[in-house]
Amino acid sequence: MFKTVLAQKRSDSGKVYSLHEPDVKCYTKGKEHKRFEFGSKASFLVTQSSGVIVGALNFTESLHDSKTLPAVLEQYERLMDKEAKNVF
Repeated sequence: MFKTVLAQKRSDSGKVYSLHEPDVKCYTKGKEHKRFEFGSKASFLVTQSSGVIVGALNFTESLHDSKTLPAVLEQYERLMDKEAKNVF
């Protein structure tokens, strides 16, 4: 991994941004004061009434927020052995 970091160029895709957290990605936010953020995409499923977290997933690829919902709903249904009634 260290050799990969030393050999990577500015225009390369799939760069390593952190040696101790290799799954960290660079996200373009488009905000004037903070153009880029580094991290990973996470999706949480919480109950509407109590706010209890009933599902959570970390994604290694850069997905739009709308694309993470099916996976976290599938996790909820698998863990709780029931289907979600309403999704907001």
